[in-house]
Amino acid sequence: GCEEFIEIYNRSIKILNFKHIHFGRIKYNFPNPPDTVLCRISDSSILIQPYEYWVISSLPEEVKKCYLTEAENHFIKVPNLPGLINQEGFLFLASDSGLLIDEVNYQETMHHPSLNFTDGVALEKIHFDASGLSKNNWQSATKDVGFGTPAYQNSQFTDPQISIENIQITPDVFSPDQDGVDDLLSISLHFKESGNSVTIFVFNSEGQQVRHLVKNELAGMNALYYWNGLDEENELLPAGIYIIKVDVLNLDGGSNHFKESTVLAHKFN
Repeated sequence: GCEEFIEIYNRSIKILNFKHIHFGRIKYNFPNPPDTVLCRISDSSILIQPYEYWVISSLPEEVKKCYLTEAENHFIKVPNLPGLINQEGFLFLASDSGLLIDEVNYQETMHHPSLNFTDGVALEKIHFDASGLSKNNWQSATKDVGFGTPAYQNSQFTDPQISIENIQITPDVFSPDQDGVDDLLSISLHFKESGNSVTIFVFNSEGQQVRHLVKNELAGMNALYYWNGLDEENELLPAGIYIIKVDVLNLDGGSNHFKESTVLAHKFN
């Protein structure tokens, strides 16, 4: 019963204008070619200050009825906003000149498997510096905030500090129970040179592989990955000590391997 919405965040130090930003949806109808729908967000000037959150929706007042918000004046009504499909969709933002600003290929399976329902539950970007195309960078909004935080900071937002070390895993203990506190394990990598490929495995305390988290993914100078405590079958793993093994291969064929431990904890009711 809740109206769908798209949240947009200005992660730059520049003042942007919604008049020059377009929202698009690509719909694939196999075997037909992709159907792209594009609309300008606003015909008049609406400025986005640095680090501000805004929401676009065809019925913003209905969104406010479903979710609490800390910025009711940061909603924009877009009457011709392309409708979204709950199961999956490809969305993007582009400038007047056609420059791609951001994109996401979302799927209903990206929601946390512990949820009994996903209708009305927002998918939130965990970190703004990581790619929107990375399914690892999205998480369901928590129940504590009513499953959505339109126009203010995401309930699942994290800001891991990139260490001067090659690898940093935080926190030492995480509890993936969807309460918005330490739900995710952050794996931060820092390299002196670009062009490295990264593979990440998770092992239990008995040395058994329980998750192949990242598979030979090309990384930049700084790379961020997240683990939500699930195994390959999307089942929550039992509490205990787990080993994160990171394999790095550089352009010259050289390799390096890192191992760090973490504790997965469960809350007792």
